[in-house]
Amino acid sequence: MNVKADEDAGNVGYWALDNYLHGQIIWSNTAGTYCALVQYGGTWNTFTYASSPQSQTAESHSGAGTTVSGYVATFTGDYAPMFKATGTIGTFNDGGTKSDILTTPLSNQMGDATYVSYLRLYFDTHAAFNWLSVSYFYTYGSGAGYGNLFLSSPIANQNAGDIVL
Repeated sequence: MNVKADEDAGNVGYWALDNYLHGQIIWSNTAGTYCALVQYGGTWNTFTYASSPQSQTAESHSGAGTTVSGYVATFTGDYAPMFKATGTIGTFNDGGTKSDILTTPLSNQMGDATYVSYLRLYFDTHAAFNWLSVSYFYTYGSGAGYGNLFLSSPIANQNAGDIVL
C-alpha cells in the first residue's frame, strides 16, 4: 500500500509528514496466531519551526529526507481480508497536516486524522500485538553526523541522533 501524509512521531510530538510504500508479509503460526514482517520506504518532510524528533530543537528551515523502516511482530486475530492478499492495494491518505505538526505545545497535536492500519484491512479483530524487533531510520543529506540521522527503536525505548536543519 502507498501511504501519504502520515504524521511521524518523534521523541515527544509529531515532527514530519511521511509518504512511503508500506509492505507486509503475514503468515499464520497456528490457528489465529500470526507473524508479520513489515517494511516501509519513502520520504519525510518537515517544516520551519517544527520540533526535531530527538532534542525538540526548532527547525531553522523546511527540509526533506528519506526513511527506511521495518519491524517483526506477532499477534492474534480473525482473518477477514477487505483487500486482495498480494500486490498493491492502492493509496491511503492518513490525513496528517503541516498545521498539526506546527501546533504548540506539542501535547495539543492531534496526529493523523484518518490513519489506516493494515491490521484493520485484513483482520476483524486483533490482539496481543507483540513487537519482536523494530527500527525506524531517517536521513537528511548524506546522513553523516548528528543532525542528519535519526534512529528510533520503540521496543527498546531508545532513540539515537536527530534531524536538525
